[in-house]
Amino acid sequence: MNNKIIFAGVVALILVIAVVGYTKIDSHHADEDMSEHTNNHTNNGHDESETPDMEKGPHGGWFFEENDFSLEVLIFEKGIPPEFRVYAYANHEPVDPKDVYVSITLNRLGKAPENIKFKTEREYLLGEQEIYEPHSFDVLIEAKYKDQSYSWTKQQIEGRIEMDKTTLERTGVEISTAGSVVLQESTDLPGEIRFNQDRLAHVVSSLSGIVTVNPKRLGEQVDKDELLTVIESQELVKLKSDYLAARERHALAKKLFNREKQLRDEGISAEQDFFNSETQLAEAKINLQQSQYVLSALGVDLSSIKDIEDLSRYEIRSPISGVIINKHVSQGEAVTSENTLFVLADLSEVWVEFTVYPRHLTSVHVGQSVSVEVDAINQSLSGTVAWIGPLVGDETRSAKAYVTLENPDRVLRPGLFVNVKIENAQANIPVAVKHSAIQTYNDWKVVFIRKGDQFEVRPIEQGRQDDEWVEVLSGLESGTEYVSTNSFLFKAELGKSSASHDH
Repeated sequence: MNNKIIFAGVVALILVIAVVGYTKIDSHHADEDMSEHTNNHTNNGHDESETPDMEKGPHGGWFFEENDFSLEVLIFEKGIPPEFRVYAYANHEPVDPKDVYVSITLNRLGKAPENIKFKTEREYLLGEQEIYEPHSFDVLIEAKYKDQSYSWTKQQIEGRIEMDKTTLERTGVEISTAGSVVLQESTDLPGEIRFNQDRLAHVVSSLSGIVTVNPKRLGEQVDKDELLTVIESQELVKLKSDYLAARERHALAKKLFNREKQLRDEGISAEQDFFNSETQLAEAKINLQQSQYVLSALGVDLSSIKDIEDLSRYEIRSPISGVIINKHVSQGEAVTSENTLFVLADLSEVWVEFTVYPRHLTSVHVGQSVSVEVDAINQSLSGTVAWIGPLVGDETRSAKAYVTLENPDRVLRPGLFVNVKIENAQANIPVAVKHSAIQTYNDWKVVFIRKGDQFEVRPIEQGRQDDEWVEVLSGLESGTEYVSTNSFLFKAELGKSSASHDH
């Protein structure tokens, strides 16, 4: 009897083990099937950084479950701005979204909580506002179904790193606070150094002749009245001869006049003879003055005309101090009065030519002070808008303008490219950050905000800017601490870590 009982007990134990074993194996296979279904399901939303053991729902979203009720929360952004979609289930069967109440609260780093409300949309509940980047927050999910309340939490981290105070000091990172600034708006326009057309001299020969003295070289600096070249001119021979003759006739006429005046005064000569000598003197004086005027107009020094030996020597001298920028004559060449022999430029003052486009026409006016940045000499110079031309071009309707620049050291050479900075009116900007704070991350323009030892990317929309500041139109509130110096270190640190957000 006892043996029968023992045998029956053994059989029963074997059956229990078999059933339990089969149940475990079946459960294991069921888990494998669910995992494969989840992994193979097309995710039309976000690929977020998840907790390793976080279960995913049928649509690839976060899956939360309590008793027989469950929620799937999905950030959907395929072809649309990111939005929350929530699917409800009872006993793993879809629930009519009209029977479920859901609210989600997002707590972002350094920001006030965001309360997301939902509305019914076909088979799911749709969040009523966009979930802006980055998707980094603590999530509180609250739901009601059949008079039962549910609550779940989750942490979603993206674009965030930690760095303590010691590391900040060691790496030279500086922290600033976003706030209002006075922005000095400016417009940058490309330009080029040009000769000042008001300081160019075209040297011509007023007489025909042959060049007998080797002319000054191209590019040579000359002083005012410095000899450029000498021309042997037969025309000048006649002019000088006429002058010498007129000078002699004038001297004789003056001598005759003085003698007749003395004889008249002594009562020896007739009054008519005195009048005749006076007339001859006047005519001789006129002829002499006329001859002098002609030679002076040619630049001939009258004191150098002593005899007939150098009557053909015509000296061409520089009318200004400057550089010979063009030369059209050589020794032995025959020239005429129509020839331009030299072009000289005074480089003590130059022009900067730049183009003013229609959108900038109201910002540029004659007499306006501007700064000219010359990269070739690493200098920024102050100048004045001297001239703005008429609009030209059927398409661009732009205008040429010139800035006058002092150039006492002659370091500004025509042909150098420059940048003309037009200072516009000042503007009060509510929120601005430094240029050095802005980085590019995931195709966003971002700054790194600080909250304690936590640093996180903040995409921003940029507005106006000057040399130091950039206006922030959206994405950052006044009073927020941000990395203003060496922000590239944070970008590099994020690049080292694995991507938490797959776009």
